[in-house]
Amino acid sequence: MRKTKDAPKSIVDLGLPHRSPFVFVRELIACEPGISAECATTFPSDDPNVRGPFPRQSTRAGVILTEALAQTAGIAAAAAHAENARPLLCSPRSRG
Repeated sequence: MRKTKDAPKSIVDLGLPHRSPFVFVRELIACEPGISAECATTFPSDDPNVRGPFPRQSTRAGVILTEALAQTAGIAAAAAHAENARPLLCSPRSRG
């Protein structure tokens, strides 16, 4: 896996369509486009979006961790298509 040389300036530069408060990737450590990515994140203890199922224990909800993994996979996939690093992979807006 090659190390990244230039850190992205924002989450948009990583190729993700996500916006706060649902961005769980904070740092891109390494990326092999189309193959793999290594990312890091932090979860502040007072963040209401990531409270775990056990309030008195320092755990994070599994769905939040799964989303962080999915975002990391999205970064690896988008990096393989630099000419279109932010493809629209979401469902169309409902009209009505």
